[in-house]
Amino acid sequence: MAVFVGSFFSAMPFQAFGLMMDPVRAEFGWSVTQVTTGLTLHSILMVPMAPVVGALVDKFGGRRVALPGLIVTMIAATSISMATNSTVLWLALWTFLGIVIAFPNMTVWTSAIVATFKHGQGLALAFALSGMSAAATVLPPLTQWLTDSFGWRFAFASLSIGLGGLAFVTCYFFLYIPVEGRGETKGGQPDMLPGLSVRQALISIPLLRIGLATLIIMTVGAAVFVHRVPMLTETGFSREQAAQLAALFGLTTIIGKFSMGWAMQKWSPGNIGALALGTMGVAFFAMLDTPLRSSNVIAIAVSVLGFTGGAKMQVAAMLTSIYAGPRNFGKIYGFILSFFTLGAGVGVTLGGMAYDASQSYQLFYLLAVPSCFVGAALLFRLGDYPEWARIGATPVASHA
Repeated sequence: MAVFVGSFFSAMPFQAFGLMMDPVRAEFGWSVTQVTTGLTLHSILMVPMAPVVGALVDKFGGRRVALPGLIVTMIAATSISMATNSTVLWLALWTFLGIVIAFPNMTVWTSAIVATFKHGQGLALAFALSGMSAAATVLPPLTQWLTDSFGWRFAFASLSIGLGGLAFVTCYFFLYIPVEGRGETKGGQPDMLPGLSVRQALISIPLLRIGLATLIIMTVGAAVFVHRVPMLTETGFSREQAAQLAALFGLTTIIGKFSMGWAMQKWSPGNIGALALGTMGVAFFAMLDTPLRSSNVIAIAVSVLGFTGGAKMQVAAMLTSIYAGPRNFGKIYGFILSFFTLGAGVGVTLGGMAYDASQSYQLFYLLAVPSCFVGAALLFRLGDYPEWARIGATPVASHA
């Protein structure tokens, strides 16, 4: 439950800000690219931060990293509501948030699940990380109502304080990660555990393929997450209808997480991830302005994008757990998460630039279709499992 609520809060800036883009543009007179540059900075800064946080989780445990991180992140997120039309201040506020939000983020939440569950990891990851998908379902209509009723500043501040406070209280009482299974006492050496060293991981072909595929899926996925409301209004939906479809997107994301979590327990996680990316490519093709496109086709495509994109985090986490092993999971997954956050930053800006260049998202769809198929090829048939994965070695555990 703590991981569910924590991942819900971690997703808030991305999930909520898409509904605030138009009011911010109207107030400050900025382009889409200018508005989303702050979110891009926020994501790019997490690239160097993710391995650092992973090392801290390995050393001190997720609880000691998450609790202070949640407090500072709540303050940083609330400060966004104090922005003026100064682009320098706008970028500075998002920079601050980008640095501190790395602490209560996916490295912490994923490490907690991998530490706790030896069996059924796919479904455990699906439930815990569905907090992000729940955010995609709940936040669009809630943010729409708050923004229309009280303005975007109040909406951002109230979501930051309310969700951040809830995450802190939940993690304070429930985020206790077992030390059993780590194979060490206090002061013990994690080298006793099986798995790759950081140096070995940096030249591991399967892990490099996982990282590149993660970069691709997050680049296209983040653009849809943040721009999905203007993408839908572009096709003729009203703002209210777009918010409802955005909530449908979040609901199908939750369904996709559990469905693919179950599938990864039965079949190769890499091949399941490849299937998801390939299907995303088909959905992006359906979004193109062709005679076949209609309101129903767009609604189906949005649902498919939510369903297939829902598993991206657990696919990356589970594959990293398999091919890296428990010895340095936090550090290595931190590097994989760097690809994730870099893709998020690039995707948000890429979507904005594509729109500014042609006053349409069609160029973005044209880029997304082949990118998805390349990502699918990277995940397909990654190779034999290492020895520790074949014999079911105990996953990494982070002490609290």
